[in-house]
Amino acid sequence: MSSRVPSLDVVRGAVAAGLNVWGGGCDVEERMPTLRADLIRYVTSLREEIEEQAPRMRGEMRLLAVHVLVRTHQLMEQAGRDDECAPAVPDLAVMCRCLVSLYEQPGVLREPFGAEEIRAAIERRTCNTCRRPIVAGEPFVQQVSGESGSVEVQHTEPCVGAQRLRPELSSPRPLGQRPKAVARKPLKGR
Repeated sequence: MSSRVPSLDVVRGAVAAGLNVWGGGCDVEERMPTLRADLIRYVTSLREEIEEQAPRMRGEMRLLAVHVLVRTHQLMEQAGRDDECAPAVPDLAVMCRCLVSLYEQPGVLREPFGAEEIRAAIERRTCNTCRRPIVAGEPFVQQVSGESGSVEVQHTEPCVGAQRLRPELSSPRPLGQRPKAVARKPLKGR
């Protein structure tokens, strides 16, 4: 175990408390700021460990590690916020639980490869409307989706790719709203 990672029993206790927020409880509101700070600290230290191990992982475990690292990176970008885009305590707990699992059981570790590709995947940001990358320095907005409650990222300008590929997305719409149905011609023979 790395010296950067706190005791896993302590981390598991914070994860359990974070997941219990959904169920409520008598001291949930009082513990929320401390619990959020603890989970952010645990996620940060575990993320560093998994980022070092991921290039050595193989197969599904490697794919899972990259997925968890991407989502963790996105979540931690929002950790300093105090608006509706700030990560919820249960979301931090879920990410922490995933990181603990990868840390404890990383699978077969071999010679590292592809560290640059993993780093690029972690730092990539994709527009939720047109599914094109948002390049470094390009302006974007983050909003909470009404349907899922997750934070969505979108270009600040209407997405050119979305207009060309899906005309129903050509006008900006609030995130979380589905596009209007588009009338389609029936297939011949029906």
